[in-house]
Amino acid sequence: MTYVLLLAILLSKVILPNISLKSYLGKIDTIYFIVLIGLVIEYLILLFFGHQILADLFMCHGLETGVRGYIPQYNITRELLPNNVTPTGLNSIMLGQQSASQLAVIIFVWYLYKFKASDKKKHLALGLLAIFMLILSPSLTSIILLFISIVMIYLLNLSNHFKEKIKNFYKMYLVLFVIVLLTYLLAALFTYKYYGLNFIVDEFILKNLIGFQYFDLKEILFGITLEREAELFTVGEISYLKQLLRYGLVGFGVFYISIFYYMLRALRYRHMTALVPNMMVLAIFVLGNIHYPV
Repeated sequence: MTYVLLLAILLSKVILPNISLKSYLGKIDTIYFIVLIGLVIEYLILLFFGHQILADLFMCHGLETGVRGYIPQYNITRELLPNNVTPTGLNSIMLGQQSASQLAVIIFVWYLYKFKASDKKKHLALGLLAIFMLILSPSLTSIILLFISIVMIYLLNLSNHFKEKIKNFYKMYLVLFVIVLLTYLLAALFTYKYYGLNFIVDEFILKNLIGFQYFDLKEILFGITLEREAELFTVGEISYLKQLLRYGLVGFGVFYISIFYYMLRALRYRHMTALVPNMMVLAIFVLGNIHYPV
C-alpha cells in the first residue's frame, strides 16, 4: 500500500501537471487496450497450450519470496459449458489471479463512456470484447462489480431525466424486476460454490472478525506482525479486514481517505467528460478489495 501511495503522489504531483488532459486520457486508452489484448492472448495460450507453460514461465517460490507465481484459476464458465471446452480462468499475467476479470469490468466501463462521448464503433467493440472476456473467465467478485457498475450507470443516466415527467413508468417495474433477478442469481452463485449463505457467514466473515478482539491499542493503530496474524486469523478472505489488521487504522485510513479525498476534489470538474468514467474506475477499484487485494 505504501508503494501505491508513492505512485499516486508521483503521478498527481510530478507527471500529470506536466502533460495535457488529452494526452493523459490517450495514455489510459493505450494502457487499457494493451491489457485487453493481453487478456485475449492469455486466454488463447490457456486454450491451446494449457496453463503449465505460463506457470513455468512465471514460477515463483511463494514461501521464500512472499510472491505467488502463475497458478491454475477456477473458472465458473468451464463448469457451465459441456465437455470442459474452456480453459482455466485468467490470472492476468501482470496483476495476479482475479484481477483479470475485474480489469475486464473496468475496461468495459471506460470504453462504454468513450463510445458515448465519441460515438466511435471501435470503442463499442472494445467494450463488448471486455465483457466477452469477463464471460469467458468470471469471478464472483467481478460479477458483483459488473452488477454494481450497471446500476451506477443507469442511475447516473436516469438522473438527467428526473426533472422531466416520466411517461413510461412501466420501465421502472422492469428495472426493479431485473435488479431482483440479478440479486437472486448472485445469491444462487454464492450458494452453488459455498454450500449456503450460513456457511459463507461462518467461514469467511466471522473468522475474519474474531481475532480483532485480542488487539491492543498499538496493534489497532499500526497493525500486527505476520506471526500474530497467523496466530489470530485462520482465513483472510475479506481484503478490507486483512489490510486493516496488517496496516492498522493509520495505514488503512491514509490509503482510503486519500482516495475519497481526491475523488471529492475531482467533483469540481463536473463539466469534464472524463470525470464519470474515472470516478467509476476508482469506485470499482475500491469495491474490488472486498475479496481480492487488487
